[in-house]
Order: sequence, then C-alpha cells, then structure tokens
Amino acid sequence: MITRIATYRESPPPQTIAAQLNEFGARDPKPETRAHTRNAIRNQMIDAGEYQAILDNLPEWRSADGGIHNAVILDGLQVVAQLHTTRFDDAIALIGTILNLKPYGQHLLIFTHEALKKVAKALHEVIPSAGEDADRLQLALADVLTRYYELGGPSNQASDA
Repeated sequence: MITRIATYRESPPPQTIAAQLNEFGARDPKPETRAHTRNAIRNQMIDAGEYQAILDNLPEWRSADGGIHNAVILDGLQVVAQLHTTRFDDAIALIGTILNLKPYGQHLLIFTHEALKKVAKALHEVIPSAGEDADRLQLALADVLTRYYELGGPSNQASDA
C-alpha cells in the first residue's frame, strides 16, 4: 500500500517506512513462505504454461493456507489451469462458484476481482482453439466479464484517502 499509491510513494515519511519494511523483509529467514513470494511463483508458472504442475500443486497450496482469501485466489488459478488443460466442464463449474461469491464491502472484493481477471484472460486465450466448446466458453466469458465489471465499478473501488 505504501508504495502502490503515488502520493505515498512521493512523500518522504512513507518512503522511509517503505525502506524500513523492505529491510525487515530482507532479513526474513524463509522468504519463500511469504504469501507474496508464493503468489509470484504461481504467476510465473502461469506465464510458463505449467498448468498441469499447477493442478498437481493445488492440494499442497490449499493446505498451507486455508483462509478464504487464499481459497478465492486458488480457485481462480485452478480454473485457469483447467481451461488450459481442456478440463472445460470442471472449469465452468468452478467459475460458477467464483461468480456466486458475495463479497461485502471490501471483504474478498480484491481477491474475487483478481480471480475473475485471470479467468477472463484464460478464457480469451482458449476460446479460439476450443472447437465445439467455444460457444459455452464464450457464454462463461460474458458472465465473468459482467461480474468483473460489477465488482470493479466506481462504488466498489478503494479510496486513496
């Protein structure tokens, strides 16, 4: 948060705090266990197209952090991997679960929004080569985008104040 918002990034007091937090993080004896590091590794696996490896690792990742926020992110990741490994029925069922989440206020909003964004991107990537499944995937994409924009609307955005 301190370095994501331009006003904070450009102000000397938050710059000092951000530097101190970075130094603190650098002394972490097990940086690979940080949520941020785990998410970066997962995103690298997506970028590398390691979809079966993602599916294989999901049980371990879910057991490492049973929180609802992590579950939403991992559901989105699972859908991405299922789509890219042509497990369309499973992917569409899990998309329904994500679409039916009812985040209230800011609770789960960002995580749901991020999961939907990854799912929409994956749908865009697989639809052209989905053959007879393309039409139903296109319908799923329409539902995902509708929900994505509902959650991302101006009334749901976090304030910089």
